[in-house]
Amino acid sequence: MAAQETLKAISSLITNDQDTSAVHDILLAYILSCTTSPVAAATDLFTVSCAQGDAAEDTASNIAALLTTIVTDVPVLRNRVGTLVAEINNCSYATYGVQTEATERQQKKARENKDAASRGFWKGFHEFASEYFQVKANENRDRSARDVRNEAEWHALNGFLACYVARNCLLEGEKDEYYNSGDAFTTLSRLEEEFEDKENNEYNADADVPAAALWFIEAGDAIWRLCRGGRCQSGQDVRGPMWKGERDFNEKRWAFWKVRFELASGLDFVQTSTRASARSAVMEMDRLDGCTKAVGTYS
Repeated sequence: MAAQETLKAISSLITNDQDTSAVHDILLAYILSCTTSPVAAATDLFTVSCAQGDAAEDTASNIAALLTTIVTDVPVLRNRVGTLVAEINNCSYATYGVQTEATERQQKKARENKDAASRGFWKGFHEFASEYFQVKANENRDRSARDVRNEAEWHALNGFLACYVARNCLLEGEKDEYYNSGDAFTTLSRLEEEFEDKENNEYNADADVPAAALWFIEAGDAIWRLCRGGRCQSGQDVRGPMWKGERDFNEKRWAFWKVRFELASGLDFVQTSTRASARSAVMEMDRLDGCTKAVGTYS
């Protein structure tokens, strides 16, 4: 289906209040077949939302939520969707949908539609994604009830949000890398638990270590910047039982996480891919902090 036909179909389904599964399938097909740039695709989807008038906010929120679920449906798309989401978010800051030849009333309405779409996407990308993130986090707590599909979805969702945070860091500098970065603590705090205890099924290193590693592989620059600045937007004190230091992002906690990755890279009871992801995270952290050996603290 051509891009314009896809967008018309999405618009028609939303306007007629059709089942979101139909929009999901068309949106997925659009992403899979899309040959245009992420910027152009983001602009198109933002345009579809703005065109809904009074329904712009709900339309944008639905599209954002569907993009998030698509990541877990098709994990291989996590980076592509993460980049697309960041570009859509960037549309919110652009002068959008207001033409110089439009009447004052038309300009006001266009701005209202743009603001409504921006609110909708914000809800979908930040509120829905955070709630969905917690659901997937809880599904992967117990190693005795391991589910490979759940683990793949958990890894994909972390990679997606990390890619989104990293992309926004590039697009917006100091302004936006903090959105959803608080979700990182849900995963990174798992490094602060005793996952090295082979007999304790409460911790699933094969789910949590690769998921945590993705935050450093995909968004290491943003996380390092947050740690150096002691910044956090989560509003919560999320930590594992082994971390006794200060809350939020900070350099000592960064060093502690690196020690934990080094430990995970040598565990003999986890999958080879888990050990490899831990090593990749350490390498990326070494590149960023300039230390070739982790020197951490437990307090």
